Amino acid sequence: MCEVTRQIREFVETNCRGAARAVRATIIAGRFGISIREVADAIRQMRDEGIVIGSSKGDPAGYYIPVTPEELDHHDRSYRAEMYAMLHTYNVQKRAVRRMKDGIRQHQFTVSVTGQLAFMSAGKL
Repeated sequence: MCEVTRQIREFVETNCRGAARAVRATIIAGRFGISIREVADAIRQMRDEGIVIGSSKGDPAGYYIPVTPEELDHHDRSYRAEMYAMLHTYNVQKRAVRRMKDGIRQHQFTVSVTGQLAFMSAGKL
């Protein structure tokens, strides 16, 4: 864990206990002189290490450490919904890529057949 991530972890664990004390990424970024993207990366790394960090879009919005069973349930439901949304998008994209590949193959086949027909009609066989 890099130094900034360690500092953010310490900050969140000390100052953001409970949804009522959630802190926006912009505040964390300003405090540590980093970008919002770097805050998100640090939060993701902490979550990957097993630290439960909730996020709220309500008032107050931001990151927090869940401290009640209700907050933990909210975190679980929110995270699950986000994962299902990502999985849905992945499946839509996967089907779209497959259709595009099929279209490219069909176009290549059409060009190939058309080219062969033009070659044959020119009497070059």
